[in-house]
Amino acid sequence: MEFVGTIIAPGLISDSSVETASEFLNTNYEDGDKIIVYGYSYGGDAAVEFAESVPDTKIDLVVTVDSSDGLIGAGVNATVNQTIPTNTKESLNVYQTDQTTKSGADGQPHHAADEKKTKETNVDASAPDVTHGNIQGKKKDLIQTTINNTNQKLIIDS
Repeated sequence: MEFVGTIIAPGLISDSSVETASEFLNTNYEDGDKIIVYGYSYGGDAAVEFAESVPDTKIDLVVTVDSSDGLIGAGVNATVNQTIPTNTKESLNVYQTDQTTKSGADGQPHHAADEKKTKETNVDASAPDVTHGNIQGKKKDLIQTTINNTNQKLIIDS
């Protein structure tokens, strides 16, 4: 399989990230392509909003890690979209609940808009040694295994 990807850094609001991701998809997507979306912190919110913004596109996997808007908005995580849309086949959400960082960032469980269409897995990684800043490294094996397993399934199904 050929891989085409990009890194999209979230702006002050997620709209610019969603627009950039949509432009990337429109430029590169070919019928039958497989799509995996990954987002950390505010990028996790943007990943969910992106999947929601392309309802007619099948998303194979959305991985969100400690989706948070920190102190943006009316309060911590006031603007984070925690509902995985029905065009998403599978979602892994890894989060921790310690708000001790300066940003106040922490994650929360997500839920599928329709559990019959989306397999949602929430992993509470809260532990004394897990913070918003190191959660990606601490849970790297889980995240990488999920992505690798999805890739393997996509190769077999192709």
